[in-house]
Amino acid sequence: MRNCFVYKCDWKHRHNPKRAMFVLPKDPEKFKLWSDVLPKHRRLTHSDRVCEKHFDPADIVRDWLHVIQGETKKLQRSKPYLRRDAVPRHFDLSEAELDAIARKSKRMSVKPERKVEPVEQNLQIETPTEPNPPPQCELNESEASAIFEDIYENIFEIELPSTVWGVHRDPERQYIAFTRFQLLANPESRTSRTLLIKSTLKCCAWYDSQSLFEDDLRSKLAPLQNGEEHSRFNVISSMLDSLEQLLDESQTK
Repeated sequence: MRNCFVYKCDWKHRHNPKRAMFVLPKDPEKFKLWSDVLPKHRRLTHSDRVCEKHFDPADIVRDWLHVIQGETKKLQRSKPYLRRDAVPRHFDLSEAELDAIARKSKRMSVKPERKVEPVEQNLQIETPTEPNPPPQCELNESEASAIFEDIYENIFEIELPSTVWGVHRDPERQYIAFTRFQLLANPESRTSRTLLIKSTLKCCAWYDSQSLFEDDLRSKLAPLQNGEEHSRFNVISSMLDSLEQLLDESQTK
């Protein structure tokens, strides 16, 4: 899990855990330049990162150059860096992925007509859908437990909304949790958001100490009746994205 901002990049390159990551520029003009070219499936922040897969190879400096006794020697850097004018250019997104990004961007651009406090929100969980999706199977207790075990073992396949999110697994395998922790401008101020999924596939979310919602994920994570599997990791990633966007909207009022 590397937390590249580009949509589905971490999933596509999950077998390449040592990709170089580059933080967003602090300079406002350069930040805007990156923001203009990056396909945005959620709000872009200064804490986000973009991996090496999206830059021209010539824009990434991987070596030190030293002149020793008149001869230039190359020594590999422990951490590559970008040239000053580097901008992400390569995204390798399918038509379906571009459509999904467009839908997410459209939702981000829609402003609620009235102010709603976070604790009163009912989170609308986004799940991958088809025009006429086949019905899903009913899960019994053992089947739900097997799905939870699969998520528990492969939790790092889930794409998190940003680098301020972390994952936690109960040693007793009773739950998994995703937590967003952020310090605010005031050093004594901080906020946290938590999505907890129990071994029964019941889930709940909190903003600081206040409950946001409770849900049963069995119907959303179950295989389809035609035997096909949908990505459980995408379902959970979409929930985290929705939680992030919902609370961001409430804080900007």
